[in-house]
Amino acid sequence: MLKHFLKITIAIIGAIALFSVLTKISPTFTLILNVFNLLVLYFALEEGEIYGAVMGSVGGLIQDSFSIGVFGIAGLSKTIMGFLAGYISRRINVAPRFRQVIFIFVMLSSEVLLWMILYSFVISEEFYTAKGLLFMQPVCTTVLAFIVFPLFKKLVKVLPKL
Repeated sequence: MLKHFLKITIAIIGAIALFSVLTKISPTFTLILNVFNLLVLYFALEEGEIYGAVMGSVGGLIQDSFSIGVFGIAGLSKTIMGFLAGYISRRINVAPRFRQVIFIFVMLSSEVLLWMILYSFVISEEFYTAKGLLFMQPVCTTVLAFIVFPLFKKLVKVLPKL
C-alpha cells in the first residue's frame, strides 16, 4: 500500500513540475502535450480502472486549478477516460507497443472530444483551440507516451531498490 502511495505521489509531483516547466517555456506546449493525461493513462494501463479513475479525478482537478475555465470539466473527462482505459485494457491485450500506441491515441482523442462536449454544455462561448493546435494534442501526447512509458516502467523497477 505504501509503495502505491509513494508511486502516486511521485507521479503527481512530477506531472505538476513538468506542467509548470512547459508553461514557463511556452503556454502552447500545454495545449499540445497533456502531461496529466499521461499520468492517468499510465496508471490506468498498469494498475486498472480504479486507479485510472482516481488519477483522472486528481489529475483533472489539478489541471483545472491551473486553468481559467470551469473547474471540474477536465476532472470529469479524465475520470471517464481513466476508468475506460483501465477497464478496456483489462479486457483487450494492449501490451504490444503498436496496440498500446493506437489505444492511447484513441483514448486521448476521446478525452479531448468529451472535454469539448462538456465544455460546450457548460459555456455557450466557442472554445479556444489556438488555431487548431488543440487538435494536435492526442498525436503529440501519444508520441510522448510512446517515449516515456518504457522509462516509467524502468523507474518503477528501480524505486523499490532505493
